[in-house]
Amino acid sequence: MDPTLLPAIVKKAHYAGLRVSTHIENAGDFHNALIAGVDEINHMPASADGSEIEQHPVDEFEISDADASAGRAHGTYVVTTLSGAMQQEDLRAPSTNRTV
Repeated sequence: MDPTLLPAIVKKAHYAGLRVSTHIENAGDFHNALIAGVDEINHMPASADGSEIEQHPVDEFEISDADASAGRAHGTYVVTTLSGAMQQEDLRAPSTNRTV
């Protein structure tokens, strides 16, 4: 979806008393969802089998500290699904856990 459309969709849904949940592909989508004011961010990356994940550098999936803090401040629910990326060698190293 064009990220310029998302804020208008969120605004309209919130006006109607609805919560908004979105699926994302990468950290850029995470950022755009936060800026738009979505209530819940799901499944990064959204690829069900993870077959395309290895074609992308790991940093495409790294959420910035600023975005993690913004998500927490706004009470954004985050449902992670990064299991397909576990095949990437970079992700096999111990990671730091972030709470959003």
